[in-house]
Amino acid sequence: MTIRLRMTLLYSGILSITLLLFGIVLYVFLKFYIFSDLKNTLKEQTDVLQRNVQYQLELYPMGWNLLFQLDDFDSVQSGMYLQIINLVSGYKTKSANLRNVQLPFSTKILADKKAGYYDTPTIHHSPFLIYNAPLMLNGELVGVLQSAYNTSVISMFFSICV
Repeated sequence: MTIRLRMTLLYSGILSITLLLFGIVLYVFLKFYIFSDLKNTLKEQTDVLQRNVQYQLELYPMGWNLLFQLDDFDSVQSGMYLQIINLVSGYKTKSANLRNVQLPFSTKILADKKAGYYDTPTIHHSPFLIYNAPLMLNGELVGVLQSAYNTSVISMFFSICV
């Protein structure tokens, strides 16, 4: 093997390794950045919605019931799915784009943290990013406001890249 061929192979190998490392770093950074931005957006929108939740007590034959009402929110335009779970009555209010889908949540995690948390379940073969925010009334946990994004397009993009 001539020295010219050895030098060409060496420099080609170094260039290949450099490009491979650059691609891996770019992939990891992009995935982290996109999901981090998505989480921040979801939390910010949920915080705004949480401030607009109206609480109303109603007397029923079986006792008191707490009703939640959310101002009009265009969930179709934003691509966000909403669900409010009343822990007093067990009643669930959902945005129109959820239809028959139930967003999962854990009252144990919510009660332990007394703060919102993220969850990434798979619902009907699609990955979702869900932010669960507690609805507090006089220091008591009375409900859960869940907001979610379907992340299947983003997940497919990153799975194609691999």
